[in-house]
Amino acid sequence: MRKKFREFTLFILAMIVFYSFLFFLGVTCPIKALTGISCPGCGMTRAWISLLRLNPRRAFYYHPLFPLPAFVLMAYLYPNIVSYKSKKIGLGIIIGLFFIVYIWRMADPNNTIVVFRPDQSLLYQAYQILNK
Repeated sequence: MRKKFREFTLFILAMIVFYSFLFFLGVTCPIKALTGISCPGCGMTRAWISLLRLNPRRAFYYHPLFPLPAFVLMAYLYPNIVSYKSKKIGLGIIIGLFFIVYIWRMADPNNTIVVFRPDQSLLYQAYQILNK
């Protein structure tokens, strides 16, 4: 348990350093920056920040599934509480929910959190530069 916790802590610290570096460069979402298309998790960080600011309504606006990663974290840290089969089923349900919410948000023309703007991607800009 201790080794797993240490590995997880190191992973989280590495992710914080990585995303801090990207944020410093002006990149808020690597997938969105690269492709111009929001990922299914877009809005998750803003949701957690809103919750920390005691604004749960805003948190659910940014991403309605933001509490789910906390449950996944608990299942990872305490592997004996939930059976392996339940974890597989639960993970499948969570992934399905993320894609349902993603498609729903992508289809909403008024949604500004999840966007489809490939012309603003790094790949498109690189293509434009190479094409000149």
